[in-house]
Amino acid sequence: MIYVIGCSARVGSHHLQSLLRSTGVLGNPDEYLNTYCYGNQISQRGWLPHVLGTSGTRNGVVGLKISCANVQDRLLPLISPEVPKYLYLDRGDLDRRAISYYLGEQSGSWHRYRGAPQVPMLPVFDAPAIRRARKMIQRIDREWFQFLSKQKDRTLYLTYADLCADPIAMVERVSEFLGIELPSSVVPISDVVRNAHYDDLVASWVKRL
Repeated sequence: MIYVIGCSARVGSHHLQSLLRSTGVLGNPDEYLNTYCYGNQISQRGWLPHVLGTSGTRNGVVGLKISCANVQDRLLPLISPEVPKYLYLDRGDLDRRAISYYLGEQSGSWHRYRGAPQVPMLPVFDAPAIRRARKMIQRIDREWFQFLSKQKDRTLYLTYADLCADPIAMVERVSEFLGIELPSSVVPISDVVRNAHYDDLVASWVKRL
């Protein structure tokens, strides 16, 4: 079984991926077609077949977080006639997402892991850059909405708010949707922690946009 995590930027997908990996039965979802994560090997002809053949859990579940374009241009032609399922993770707060994306670009730090030190940073407010990030996020959101509108029976819609409120319940929803039973001994845990360091800064920047 193959599933795809679909989303735009800064919606908590890394947190969700970590939770799903921790179960040992819901694949090892990652951004396998992201140059930042895997370098130039993503363009090699055999890379995606290699990922599909080696990245799953022992029960044959494979999870990917890839762009909507890569789903249509690379994944679907490769696995046809098999059809994946989709987890779409959404979040409101468009301005906050755009600011978070801008801060990630400025710092080079996109995620904070449990036990890792806070990356020092002196961010500079740049309204045009933040607005460009917002437009990029809106474009990606639209691409996914249009594509998934034709995949409704194969799509589970999730929200960032629910992920933060009860991550274990979200993992249980995903496992039920995929038809995979969670081992009774498994307690999903993420190695990604929310970075609240810039909350006040982000709130003040929202008012300036």
